[in-house]
Amino acid sequence: MTKSGLIKISADELSAQHVTWYSYARMLCHYRWVYWAFSVLAVLIIAKLYAFNWERGLDQALLISLLCLIFLTSSFNLFIDSSFSLTKYGADQEARKLIDYNFYLTSLNSALWGCLSLVIIYHQHTIDYELLALLGVLVCLNIPRAAILQTVFYIQTAIITLPGIFFMLLQGRWASAAVMLLASSTITIAINALAMLLKNHQDHEQHLLVAMRQPQKNNLLNAAEFDVLLKLEWQYAAREHQYLSALKLELEPAGSKQLPHFISVIKTALYRSSDCLAYVEGCIFKVLLPNTSAEQALLIAERLQSRLAQADLDTEEDIQLSVGLA
Repeated sequence: MTKSGLIKISADELSAQHVTWYSYARMLCHYRWVYWAFSVLAVLIIAKLYAFNWERGLDQALLISLLCLIFLTSSFNLFIDSSFSLTKYGADQEARKLIDYNFYLTSLNSALWGCLSLVIIYHQHTIDYELLALLGVLVCLNIPRAAILQTVFYIQTAIITLPGIFFMLLQGRWASAAVMLLASSTITIAINALAMLLKNHQDHEQHLLVAMRQPQKNNLLNAAEFDVLLKLEWQYAAREHQYLSALKLELEPAGSKQLPHFISVIKTALYRSSDCLAYVEGCIFKVLLPNTSAEQALLIAERLQSRLAQADLDTEEDIQLSVGLA
C-alpha cells in the first residue's frame, strides 16, 4: 500500500485510476484561461465589496464573499487538474499529487458551500434549500473525483446536504427533508453510474487494444483495422506519456510478385509483439511502433532495408524499399 495524503491506496489501484485523471486533465488543459479569469473576477468582487460597498450590509457581504470563494476554489481546483506536467512528475507521482490537492480543495469547497447554506437558511427560512444543495453538489464535485475518492465524495456530499436537512427538521419541514435526502441520493447514484461508465469505456478500449494486437501472430491488419489501432495507441501513448511512431513502406516496382516473401522479411525485422504490420494497398504497408521514438523508428527502417537487401527474393527485378517515418 502507498499513502497519498490522508488516503491509502494500493499501487495497482493508483495505476488504474490515474488514467481517468489524465483523460480529464487533458480535456481541461485547453480551457485554463477560463479558470484564471473566474478566479481573478472572484478576487476583484471580494476586494470591491469590502473596499467600497460597506453600505450593502455585513450579511450580504458575507454571502457574496462565500460565493466568490467557492468559485475561486473551484477554478483553482480545475486549474491544478490541467496543469501538472507528466514529464516533470511522472505518472504515479502526478496521480498522488492530483489526489492530494483535489482532496484538500474539494473538502474546502464543500465546507464553504455548507457555510453559505447555513447563513442563507438562517436569514431566509423560506429558501428553497433543495435547489441550493443540489447546485452545491454539482459545483463542488465532479465525476473523476467520484470515480477515485468515493469515500471522500460521500463525506463531502454529506457536508453540503446535511446542514440544510437538519434545519428543515428543526423547522418541521419533514417533506422537504425527505425530498432533499432523495435528491442527494439520486445525484450520488447518477454520478457513480457515470463514473462506472467512464471506467467501463476505458476497460473496453484497453481490451480492444490487446485484441487488435493479437492477429499479428498470424496475419496482417487491413487499412481500417490499422486506423482503429492507431487511434487506440495514440490515446494510450498520450495517457502514459510514451512515444509512438509509424512507418510507411512502399515496395518498388509496384505489382511485385514477391509480396509474401517481402512480408516475411518485414516480420523478421519486427522483434516486439506490439509492433503491428498492416497491408494498405498495392505494394504499400504500414507499421505501427508503440513506445518507439523517432530515432528508434529510424533504426528499424534501416534494419528493414538491410534485411531486404540481404534477402534472396529469387527475382531479376531490382526491388527497392521506400520508407516514410511519422
